[in-house]
Amino acid sequence: MEKKLEAEHVLLITKEPLIFKGLMKILAKYGYAVLVAESELEGIKLFQQHPVAVLICEHSLPDVNAVTIYQQTSQHSSTTAYLLLHEQQDTCVCEQIQDEQHAILWMSRPWSEETLLTALQVLLKQYKTQSENIRLGRLVFEQREELKRNYTTFKNELLLSAAIHQEMLTSPIPNNIPGVEIAALALPSSEIDGDFLEFYLPAEKIFDFALGDTMGKGVPAALLGLTVKTLITRFAMPLSHVQIYKKTAIWKEDLFSPHEILEQVDKTIGRQLNGLEYFVSLFYGRFDLNAQTFNFVNTGFPPFLYCRSMTKQIKEFDQRGPPIGVIEFDQDDVEKIDLSVGDVFLFYSDGVIEARSPTGEFFGISRLKQIIQNALELPSEQILNQIIHALLDFTQKKSFADDLTWVIVKIKELIPQSLKNVGSAKFSCDLSQLQAVRDFVGRICKRAPGDHERLSSQLQLVMNEVFSNLIQHAFQDSLQKGKESIVIEGFLESDGVRFEVSDRGTAIDPSQISEPSLSGDKESGFGWYMIRVLTDQLTYIPKQTEQGWNHLHIFKRYLTTEGQMNLSHTLQDNVLIITPEIENLDTKNAADFKQQVIELISTYENPKVVFDLHRLQFVDSSGLGSFLSILKALNKQGGDLKLSCLNRSTRATLEVVSLHKIFEIFNKNEEAIKSFK
Repeated sequence: MEKKLEAEHVLLITKEPLIFKGLMKILAKYGYAVLVAESELEGIKLFQQHPVAVLICEHSLPDVNAVTIYQQTSQHSSTTAYLLLHEQQDTCVCEQIQDEQHAILWMSRPWSEETLLTALQVLLKQYKTQSENIRLGRLVFEQREELKRNYTTFKNELLLSAAIHQEMLTSPIPNNIPGVEIAALALPSSEIDGDFLEFYLPAEKIFDFALGDTMGKGVPAALLGLTVKTLITRFAMPLSHVQIYKKTAIWKEDLFSPHEILEQVDKTIGRQLNGLEYFVSLFYGRFDLNAQTFNFVNTGFPPFLYCRSMTKQIKEFDQRGPPIGVIEFDQDDVEKIDLSVGDVFLFYSDGVIEARSPTGEFFGISRLKQIIQNALELPSEQILNQIIHALLDFTQKKSFADDLTWVIVKIKELIPQSLKNVGSAKFSCDLSQLQAVRDFVGRICKRAPGDHERLSSQLQLVMNEVFSNLIQHAFQDSLQKGKESIVIEGFLESDGVRFEVSDRGTAIDPSQISEPSLSGDKESGFGWYMIRVLTDQLTYIPKQTEQGWNHLHIFKRYLTTEGQMNLSHTLQDNVLIITPEIENLDTKNAADFKQQVIELISTYENPKVVFDLHRLQFVDSSGLGSFLSILKALNKQGGDLKLSCLNRSTRATLEVVSLHKIFEIFNKNEEAIKSFK
């Protein structure tokens, strides 16, 4: 008989415990704890207090029998075995218990200790087997639950990795760069990796992009890709070394070149990557639409394809160095590519040309060239679609082992760079020359990109006022007017029109010219005021000698025809009601909206303004910022701004950023007008 575990007990319920004295000694000898009860209540109490391996019970107890004891205890334990003792004449009681879960033995008198021990051994063995089965079942259940938890954790990690790859390693495509078509797509592989694509707009008319391909797969590769992308962003955006401000223009800031950006990335993380035996292939390109150039640095990416519009020939640019992390970055600057209208660029990851057909053939560069050659006249998006369809047909696959990334850039329009002496003319100092001056300005502006008609009308007004003021104030001597001339030169800069006006009259100090009176008591002063409002930069250089020349430089930025802001306005009860005739007020047109409104309200004294926004369906942070700028300008003039007729979406946007606490909002224009009284 095997020794029982310490927690196991044998419970004996009998009215004659002395009969079992010998049995109890044998059980104690083998280490079993024997519990003895002489009544039903005592036995059930002991059963509930101790784990019982075998319950021995006489059938004939005072006021109760073994069947009742079994019924009251079996529901509390699924492993306890039962040895039920009865008289010979009570054999029918054995049929009263039908139980497949518990081990039950009936034994009739007379019995011997040897017979009881044999029965106990059988029951204890069955008890142990049942207990072990339950333990194993519980263990299997716990392991199954742990597997479920591990699977859930693993699934969540995969979802997180996929989110990192999709949301943090893939950049939205900029679609608001004038003169350029961009199409891009990053098809993720069937596994998580660290490949990434990112676009940057570090300065006006400059856009960069970075392609990255990290070594390996899984979460480590994704985290490495995110780290490298973050580093690139750190060095790609403006550094604020030197800043130059121009009216309505951005702050022009110092930038790292593509070569310097990757050099800084290598200095920061290259040695660590080498120590971890990891590397990252990077391609960084910059389209500078001001300089009309493209330059790049390639560390491990396949050669990009470039088709010049004039020759229609596709060239491979295979100037690349080793990936970051292999050796110290030591790549020479590459030659810049001069841009022309119609040029097409294709950048791609190695997964594109290394994709295989069912027979094992590579897709290759030659197929890419042929597709581009046949689709040069198509928009960038359609060129990309043709490449994707050709690749899917070639591979006969819907998923790939490696990421597939494409970037297509097509140059649609280039703003001309500075041209010397686009036009120059000499005019006599006489007001009869005003029409000739306006015609000259119109001819220069006609060659400007964008909305040249609106640009021309504004600059004709500017130059008309400049010429009139010079005649009236710089040449007050009538004899001098007949002898002297005014020279005007026009230039088309990369981002605007510049006129240089030269004269030898009396020098003027523009800073001493007072603001015009808007009350109507004076007719003068509006000329220079209009000149300042309609231009972006004025520079006046007075002559140094009596016979020297005064120089006035006038600069105005090109006006775009895309998304041109239209405003309608009426005056009601001395309140100016301005209605933007647009559905979207976003980053693209917020600056134009602000400029036009400020120009409009500047002609009113202490203007009270209501924005009728019933046409507006969407406004972003730039649009909200324009509201605040206009309110600030109005407050400086002693005016105020109310908002009216907002739809639910626009009102909700203002409430999200708490602007409803700054602006009074009304349902009708009439209510807004009454609020000023």
